[in-house]
Amino acid sequence: MKSIINKLLLLLTLLSVRYISLAQQVLPLYPDSVPNSIGKFEADQLPTLEVYLPIKGKSTGTAVLVIPGGAYAFLAYKEEGTIIAKSFAERGIAAFVLKYRLPSNSTMLDKSIGPLQDAQQAIKMIRLNAKEWNVDPKAVGVIGFSAGGHLASTLGTHYKTSYISNGKDDNLRPDFMILIYPVISMNEKLTHAGSRKNLLGENPSEERVLLFSNERQVTSETPPTYITHAADDNVVSINNSLEMYKALIARNVPSELYLVPRGDHGFIQRLPVNEWLDPIISWIKKEGFYDTEIVYKSLFAGYKSGVKDLESLKKLIKLTIKAKDSLALRLLSRDFIKGLKKPYNKRDLIVLQTITKSTADPGFNFFLKHHNQMDDVLGFNNVDGMVLNLINDEINSLVTTSSLKPEWDKIRMQMKIRYGNLGEEAAYKANVMYEFGKEDYNGTVLPFANYAEFITKLYGNRALNQRFGGVNVNNIAFFAFQNFSDVKTLNLALDWEKQVLVEYPDYYPGIDTYANLLYRLGYKEEAIKWERKALVLSPENEKALYKETLEKMEKGLNTWEDK
Repeated sequence: MKSIINKLLLLLTLLSVRYISLAQQVLPLYPDSVPNSIGKFEADQLPTLEVYLPIKGKSTGTAVLVIPGGAYAFLAYKEEGTIIAKSFAERGIAAFVLKYRLPSNSTMLDKSIGPLQDAQQAIKMIRLNAKEWNVDPKAVGVIGFSAGGHLASTLGTHYKTSYISNGKDDNLRPDFMILIYPVISMNEKLTHAGSRKNLLGENPSEERVLLFSNERQVTSETPPTYITHAADDNVVSINNSLEMYKALIARNVPSELYLVPRGDHGFIQRLPVNEWLDPIISWIKKEGFYDTEIVYKSLFAGYKSGVKDLESLKKLIKLTIKAKDSLALRLLSRDFIKGLKKPYNKRDLIVLQTITKSTADPGFNFFLKHHNQMDDVLGFNNVDGMVLNLINDEINSLVTTSSLKPEWDKIRMQMKIRYGNLGEEAAYKANVMYEFGKEDYNGTVLPFANYAEFITKLYGNRALNQRFGGVNVNNIAFFAFQNFSDVKTLNLALDWEKQVLVEYPDYYPGIDTYANLLYRLGYKEEAIKWERKALVLSPENEKALYKETLEKMEKGLNTWEDK
């Protein structure tokens, strides 16, 4: 009898340790005032984050933000919140239940963004506390149920717009999404009518409907997504999940759709935990967000045995970056490049950019060879800028390791032989920045004149601003005005400034530079007209400076210091 009692006491002790380890901590979501709010909140209306951490030593580093559903009218906080969080924590995944504000015109200035603000604040808060909670900030996902699935998919498709205070530009993008019988669309033919009405009101505009129809907001940068839905769901149409999955596949976003034939809405609440959670955990592992060391070893073993498809390589590259294995990354880069096919995919090219850090990396030669074809995929001048920066790093290493004055003509020739026009351009620009870095502004002007001539001949008049930056061009033109009196240099600077003003016609510091150059060249009346324009466009706290310059011009006094 005594033995049985001792065993029972031991079991109770173990159970209490387990649940103490999983015990929740409820934290206010906002340290100060709640954004987008009017009136007063009742205590139970304040948004919170409830924390469930794995038992010590069992954490995988992965985390999920848990968003309960409830048609934006209530929160199924237990069934789709705390029960879910405990299940994840038992599997080693930190879980955070979001109690978000329900849309209301009586408590919010704009009720349509209130829940999204709380979701963005929650994922920001998880990453800010990642070290304390033993979470990998690059493995923070979101799981949402029903209308909570709509909020989760909104978080995953609208992260580029911050609806909260985010001065440090913290990452608001979930690393993966799990959408459970989700509302996705606000389109009348697809949506759940109650969720739409509660979030957007009775008669939302077409623009608002489009903005919150998340199947229409998917891009190639949308996080990897797992979706599950019952075919016989009589509350939220399965077509929400189907349309979302189609949008994800069309943009090459890694996705998985897990359909069950029967179960109706809320089906996971009626299943044993393993039946719904095991497929999710398997998918998280497959995507490389769970127990990363084991996944890394497994993927590398597959790679060595010949598994070299792009999706497997992308997952392995992500983990190799974490492992900081530069030799392995170069090896993976070569095979990744071999697998790239035209038309190139933006997501694939971004992965290659991420692991291309020098001119010695395999990705550099790929981008150098194909840079002219990349604007449509990655954006204007994106790849040119990357290639130029890497060549510039190589030039800087040559210059800084030598005690001798750089032989710029020789360096330009070397770079041209190695890298063609982009190599020569990088050398011209490096020469300018070298003189600029020494604060030798007089010495900067001549190299810049050579650079400007080269760029303009190669790419046309607009290229100078696009490749050097209008503000930088203006600064050098102003140095020329202040420090040179010869007509040739001043006219060159005037041409540079004209190009700035074509792109930025209301840029008042550029207008001021242009006026001063005209004035020093002897075009007094025209200079005064331009300086008056600079005065009008300048902010109040700077007007005195431009007014002083204008008065000097009108009196025929020098606006520059005599050297």
